[in-house]
Amino acid sequence: SEFEKYIGILAKVSTINILGMFLLNGIGFANNMIFAKVLGVENYGRFGILSSLIGLISVFAIMGLTKGNIKYGSIYYSRKNESSFLSLFNSSFGLSGFVSTILSIILYYNSDAIATLYFKDIVYSSYLKIYSIGILLASSLAISKSFLNSIQKNEITVYTVIGQKLLNIGVVLLIIVFFGTINLDTFILINLISTSIVILFNIFLLFRLTGYSIRNIFKSLIKPVNDYWFLSFSILGVEFISSIASYSDKLLLGSMANAKEVGLYIFAF
Repeated sequence: SEFEKYIGILAKVSTINILGMFLLNGIGFANNMIFAKVLGVENYGRFGILSSLIGLISVFAIMGLTKGNIKYGSIYYSRKNESSFLSLFNSSFGLSGFVSTILSIILYYNSDAIATLYFKDIVYSSYLKIYSIGILLASSLAISKSFLNSIQKNEITVYTVIGQKLLNIGVVLLIIVFFGTINLDTFILINLISTSIVILFNIFLLFRLTGYSIRNIFKSLIKPVNDYWFLSFSILGVEFISSIASYSDKLLLGSMANAKEVGLYIFAF
């Protein structure tokens, strides 16, 4: 029956997700140990602080669009409405990319002030300049995941995150083998590059699984329904509060304590 069919699909997807989450947590724990060891606790703490700042800022670039993508993307996909789906794709990536680019530029040119006034350590300035592009990448990654979720392939996104973490570990270990050490600048660049690879892979999977032609992106106008904007923007406040809960502890510690203590906190957490 139809009911049994959907129960079977639910059980299959749930099993894949659970296995993925177990793997993700295990690899995440290995990440903490390896990166804290090779970077040193202080630099690992700095990276955690920088990642939290980028994550918090990127919420304003994502603007709740991911929730609108999941709802309306699934509607358009189920109706086989390729033009509307691709219009949604263009709108989401276009608006998010525009806002995140502006935020990245603002962060880049104010990195000295943030490093001095907030973190009270000018060494953060160069790291903020490098990591400023992370706002664009973080928002693009979230958008690409939301479209995979909209076509009911959310289990794939768990494994792309696992793949990114394994890629980071592999590259870091190779650098250690050949050069004996790795600095924080290089580590940040590795994360930015691996994030870019995952974004491109997610987009490739999206078009592969939907059967849509990527060439048709340029033929689709940006004209999603008004309800899409209303749903997305109304969720922005909730997303921001949720992000504060996720990132504020590291940012506050980064302001009040030193990076080494933050590194120990992240490792323990």
